Amino acid sequence: MVSYAREIPPNVTKQWKQMIEPYYLLCGNETHIAPDVLITMLTDSSLPTENRIHCFWKCILEHKGFEVNGRFDTDLIAKEVYLVTPEGAKLCAESAYREEELCKKTYVIVQCTINFVMDKL
Repeated sequence: MVSYAREIPPNVTKQWKQMIEPYYLLCGNETHIAPDVLITMLTDSSLPTENRIHCFWKCILEHKGFEVNGRFDTDLIAKEVYLVTPEGAKLCAESAYREEELCKKTYVIVQCTINFVMDKL
């Protein structure tokens, strides 16, 4: 998957950050990610690629109920993630399932979802 950086529109960033806000610090602390990295995440379309970032997103998706035992609830993702369609959620889940490692799998679905939305804007 190609990751490319484009600025995410502020209204989209705001919606996405509100969705993950209840777990933002919890997952940041769990994965030992500096607050300044967390603050700037989701302002552009290319996420940092370090493994800790992958595991941060795994933590977020688990707490949101989007991922359980390595499987993604694409209906819930499409319902709750701003501007994500059911087709986009399914496409990105299929891409993520190609990965073996759980944190990487979660990173792939998140990055794919961001790219999917950005391509539609």
